[in-house]
Amino acid sequence: MKVFTRTNGVVSARQRRSLEKSLRGILHSLDPKLLPGASPLNRAGLWVYAPEIKALADRVGDLGRPVSRHGLELVRNLLADGGSPLYDRDRAGELPETVKRILVALELR
Repeated sequence: MKVFTRTNGVVSARQRRSLEKSLRGILHSLDPKLLPGASPLNRAGLWVYAPEIKALADRVGDLGRPVSRHGLELVRNLLADGGSPLYDRDRAGELPETVKRILVALELR
């Protein structure tokens, strides 16, 4: 399935589902019932921001609403950059604002 956007061409549903799955994996990793693993996630600093991460996962995974390529690129960067608020303990408090910026960027203008 392809999802068409007005200004940015085609974004595949597969790409979006993959990013959604990664975000939901982070949510799962934050579960306090799980033993700490080798994950580089800042589990202790992120669990309070689980609602923001869930909101981002829900938006990325909502295939009924188009998204911008730029917004998806910001999601990829959040997930892959070791200096992002997901991994850098000193930046964990930036996560709500970062997610808000990404949610705005996902909207087509």
